[in-house]
Amino acid sequence: MIWTQDPDWLVLFRDEAIQYGGWTLVFRAQNHINVSMYHTWTNNGQHDDNPLTSSSLNGCYRLDNLGGCKKHFRSSILDSWTAVKKVKLSVYVNGSEVNYIEFQGASTSRETWFKQALISNSSWSNIMTDSSVNYFSLQGYAQGGHARRFIIFGGHGTCSLETTYFLAVDQASDDCLENWKVPAGSYPIFIASRAKGMIQISLRDYALADVMAVFVKF
Repeated sequence: MIWTQDPDWLVLFRDEAIQYGGWTLVFRAQNHINVSMYHTWTNNGQHDDNPLTSSSLNGCYRLDNLGGCKKHFRSSILDSWTAVKKVKLSVYVNGSEVNYIEFQGASTSRETWFKQALISNSSWSNIMTDSSVNYFSLQGYAQGGHARRFIIFGGHGTCSLETTYFLAVDQASDDCLENWKVPAGSYPIFIASRAKGMIQISLRDYALADVMAVFVKF
């Protein structure tokens, strides 16, 4: 930690990576702030670290929902994805990790690690071998009335029959939100299965998460 002081300001800078349990935080998406998480993910040159300042990201590298965060945290590591051995996606409700997926990260890029074939561990015990998963995509589905990112879907076509482990709704509305009984109007929205496997979203066995985070290990 480095600090500087003048007569009017005290500013703290972190010059080391943010780590949680040996994992380095590279991305933290906040729900309901009306900023596209996917556009932030792909926005080369947006570096909210190197250094981190106490004044620029109020609460945006905490994993709870108590810091008043109003933007998505994006590490410079996303623009220099080298020597990554493992990747982890986690979702949080009230500061508690409710689901996670760990991936093999070797020989991947920022856009290619999110694949079912690369899963090494998960809180969803069925996901590694679940043959009913037919759409596993970071880029997701963004056309018509949809902007869905980081999606893990099974059968789809009509709102009432769509099944998922996880998805992020990345715009203010989606044609299916009313059917799923998910409040519309602000985004992103993180929908995570509370079961061991996929859920039929319209049956509402889901958690609406506060935070989605991506970590890496080198």
